[in-house]
Amino acid sequence: MCIHIKLVKLLLQTLKYFAADLQPLRLLLLLLLLLLSLSLSQSLSLLLLLLRLLSLLLLLLLLLLLLLLLLLLLLLLLLLLLLRLRLSLLLLLLLKSSTSTHVRSSHPEPDLPPAGLGLPPPNFLLLLARNGADPSAAAFTSGNASTGKIGVRAKILQGERINAQASKMIFFT
Repeated sequence: MCIHIKLVKLLLQTLKYFAADLQPLRLLLLLLLLLLSLSLSQSLSLLLLLLRLLSLLLLLLLLLLLLLLLLLLLLLLLLLLLLRLRLSLLLLLLLKSSTSTHVRSSHPEPDLPPAGLGLPPPNFLLLLARNGADPSAAAFTSGNASTGKIGVRAKILQGERINAQASKMIFFT
């Protein structure tokens, strides 16, 4: 056991000396001379020790490489998730904008008369008749009839008439 400690110390000193020069050929020659100067059992034990150190170094490098690969894989998954989220949000915005324009084009807003200064607009009943509402529904306006806003009951009547007209058109076509 004492021989192994001395050999490791000698090996570390040698590595420190040659690591500064970065000359691996000299290091190999020195290790070969060291192995030849030792007895057979000592040289075998030194070789085994060197192989263990080399295998540990390779194992550490392999673990470091696997860790780096895992980090790259996680980064790739994160980027794919962000891309998918961005695409889904973009698709949602496109669907929302296309739906809102479709709803606006298929159900146009009725022309409401402008709100006056307490005076009813002169064409209020004509406007109700043009939008499909019964002029008699003017009695159902909410609040003050002079504001010119169509009440809830008038809107319901207007919607029922539009639905009836649409169902007739579908039936006849």
